[in-house]
Amino acid sequence: LLQNIFLQDTVLTVARLTDRSQISGRENLVLALLIEKLDSNLYPDLIERLREGLKDICGKCEVFRKKRNRQVAHSDLLTALKVEAEPLPGVSREMIEAVLKAIRDYMNEFERYFCKNTMVYEYFSMEADGEALIWQLKRAADYRDGVADGSIARDRILRSRYRGA
Repeated sequence: LLQNIFLQDTVLTVARLTDRSQISGRENLVLALLIEKLDSNLYPDLIERLREGLKDICGKCEVFRKKRNRQVAHSDLLTALKVEAEPLPGVSREMIEAVLKAIRDYMNEFERYFCKNTMVYEYFSMEADGEALIWQLKRAADYRDGVADGSIARDRILRSRYRGA
């Protein structure tokens, strides 16, 4: 279940990053906006490199866009019934890694130019792991059981500092 949720979130996010910069008159936070906001007279070389990088990203994410449009964000009838002449392609880990690398390279092209540095997007630090998540889920289930059997007052959550969380 978690793998499917993570995959769908990745599909949505990658497709969203490569959407048009304006839809229905509203500006979207997308990768193309980096190019569009640059002055073409001041940064022609950077714009050209970014356009090449964006073209690479868009080529790699075509499958993500199809999956988003026909299965994740919308339920295309023929896709859901599995009777379409063109079956929906799958998304592999290698495809995800390739598009994420292309996005990192694109962002770092911009970062290198203006900050003379790069960002290590692929590494992040988590303070907890899956075991900690399971422990917290068990605690939540235990709390729910305590409310159900009356050993924990129902209104306790209303007095909790986490009420609005």
